[in-house]
Amino acid sequence: MSYLPSLKKLEYLVKLHELQHFGRTAEACFVSQSTLSAAITDLESKLGRVLIERDRHSMVFTLTGTELVRQAQEILSAANRFMETAEKSGLFFESTIRLGVIPTIAPFLMAPLLAGLEEEFPKLEVLIREDLTDNLLKLLLKGELDLLIMALPYVADSVETKDLYTESLQLIHRKNSKFISKGKNIDLPPGSILLLDEGNCLRDHTIGSCKMFRPKQIHSFAANSLNTVVLMVEYDVGVSYLPDMAIKSGILTNKNIALHKGRLNEGAERHIGLVWRKNSAFAKEFRLLGEHLKMAKNKLSGSR
Repeated sequence: MSYLPSLKKLEYLVKLHELQHFGRTAEACFVSQSTLSAAITDLESKLGRVLIERDRHSMVFTLTGTELVRQAQEILSAANRFMETAEKSGLFFESTIRLGVIPTIAPFLMAPLLAGLEEEFPKLEVLIREDLTDNLLKLLLKGELDLLIMALPYVADSVETKDLYTESLQLIHRKNSKFISKGKNIDLPPGSILLLDEGNCLRDHTIGSCKMFRPKQIHSFAANSLNTVVLMVEYDVGVSYLPDMAIKSGILTNKNIALHKGRLNEGAERHIGLVWRKNSAFAKEFRLLGEHLKMAKNKLSGSR
């Protein structure tokens, strides 16, 4: 087959599969709906295959259409890497890096990290996207992000990871909390442990690493930020586990909250690392950035 579709048409196809709506896709791609529809129709005509079954009220991707979307994603990712290599080769630390960071790291580590990078590499621009792990990985594989900082381990194809350091998770509770008897290591009652929402990796790592509590002890209510968790702990709704970096950044300053020192902290930890696409031309540079991340973490630890 001599016909090769343009990258623009492949972008339209992938975005349409993502949004499942012609109007929203046209808006996202900054084209008219008629332009988008004509591009998809032309793509189907040139390929000689129906990619989308559609009428005035609905649309469904065919099996062929779904498979071609997957291949189009790979092509677009390769094209992004092609341009990335051409634009950044030899000038990596004078370019722009799109960095994805999970919410339980970004507020506490990014300021010292960016300050260190600005001093060392003044021409490097870092754009930060804060989001949940699954969403960041999707953006990374689509070529919309270059590098991630997240908690490991995380099973994912087509990526490479580098462990940076291990961070303790510490049990916090209101001072004189009804859940913790002073000076005693007791079992927490049912529904007493507050965690973040499903989908937040800190929840999974807390449950996975801390063997000192049981599922029935987890509260049915979940928060979407560490600040909300701290607020509920201060009002003695329950107890919770916070990352060490959050505590050292001052999230508990002027709070009526104490750190538990007993056995309920045993084994509670998470591993922080970098994630990038396999075979990236900038693996060496990413590892160098990892060293700066370690220094930023040490700076944060030493300032408290």
